[in-house]
Amino acid sequence: MNIVLVTIDCLRRDRCGIYGHHRDTTPTLDALGREGFVFDNAYATGPVTTESFPGILAGRLSAQCVAGENLYQKRIPDGEPTIASHLQEAGYDTVGVISNPRIGTHVDTDRGFETFRNLRTDGRSGTVTADRSRSVLPDLQVGERLYQLRESMREHDSVPYRYELPFLGFRTYQYITGWPSVRGERVIDTFLNKLSAADAPFFGWTHLMDVHGPIHPDSVGDGGFSDGRLLSQFRSHARRVSDVQDVETEARYDSAVRYADSQVKRIVDWLQSNDIWEETALIVTADHGDALYDRGIYGHPQHYTYDELLAVPLIVRVPGEDGGRLSWEFSLGWLHELITDLCGLKKIEAPLSLSREHSLTTEATQDEGVLLADSISHYGHTVVARSGAEKHVTQTNKLGKTAEISIQPAGLYRTDIDPKERIQSDSVNAELRDRANEIVVEPNSLNSFTSGGFDQATMDRLKQLGYAE
Repeated sequence: MNIVLVTIDCLRRDRCGIYGHHRDTTPTLDALGREGFVFDNAYATGPVTTESFPGILAGRLSAQCVAGENLYQKRIPDGEPTIASHLQEAGYDTVGVISNPRIGTHVDTDRGFETFRNLRTDGRSGTVTADRSRSVLPDLQVGERLYQLRESMREHDSVPYRYELPFLGFRTYQYITGWPSVRGERVIDTFLNKLSAADAPFFGWTHLMDVHGPIHPDSVGDGGFSDGRLLSQFRSHARRVSDVQDVETEARYDSAVRYADSQVKRIVDWLQSNDIWEETALIVTADHGDALYDRGIYGHPQHYTYDELLAVPLIVRVPGEDGGRLSWEFSLGWLHELITDLCGLKKIEAPLSLSREHSLTTEATQDEGVLLADSISHYGHTVVARSGAEKHVTQTNKLGKTAEISIQPAGLYRTDIDPKERIQSDSVNAELRDRANEIVVEPNSLNSFTSGGFDQATMDRLKQLGYAE
């Protein structure tokens, strides 16, 4: 059986129609879910891309993949298997096409892919692919300028014109010279082209950045839930990056979700038109969600382990299977086992593993064990241990005293009676507490792995995407 894995950056579970969202954001995912399996309680292994993909691709936590002195960056350790390397050894043709500059060759997320393209970078050094308009307009190093401007803007409870005007100028420059993210249309064009050359059986992975801020104005226009005019969108961007509440942000976000969903539809159409739909399992999920001013901020900072970031959609369509809704908790760190189940292969050896024998069953009679997620930076280490409706958060001492960043306070949360995680429970779950304490470490005690560094152009592009490092 062929396997296609689609991951969508920043896609919240609660913004998908099949999970109850009021807008028609995901007609393709909804249709897949009606035919396939829908995981009602799937969770990412980290709140940011660098911390979630070690789980998705290799069943590993963030702290097991620290790369060098930059604790933000994570890398799959040498010699450790990924789902792609495992399937490649089993005779699968493996194809990966992505566009996120945080992941790729330099951190070995390409391990096991015979064909791999990152449309935003080129090679291990992370060199940004050239935009043709750069030959006409000067390179203003917009990322660094926007980063400094954003820091000043966040000091106010509104956006002063002296900051808004240069911000609008930089956004216009980005729109002309090349947006920091690559639109899904180009990613899927390349992905389907590479899949066309693959031999069966194949494993294909693609990652879409259309929901990640700053959202491309054309994607908002194509999605149709919000005003597509550039000026109004750029003013909305200014409020969002300043963490000033913006009433249009949710509609713009939903428009981008609808656009990303349309790109998934192109994959479905291609599989059907090539007569391999009934030979291919399609998996759609997200690396993490995004905060939409739920707690006074936008985006997805590290150590922000509330479920608006950790709760993700997971839809699996399997040919010949009736499907259904699965209510038991599932970690994306177990995704490698779900895929080996589909392929009839033995499991890979990975730190995160599923206790039940079969991953695609609607029965919830077995104890699934503890779901783990973590986030690590120079501030410290946060670990989340979850079982059922109980979620325990543990932090290193330094992080627990840090007020500089948006974090979820340590303690136990009961998501059945407090779904928004506003109040810490007075009770204690000793099993979850002890499990989290087994994982949490001081960052300076970790054995790190070297990774390829970023050149100046890539760092500037990362800052345009809102990354601080």
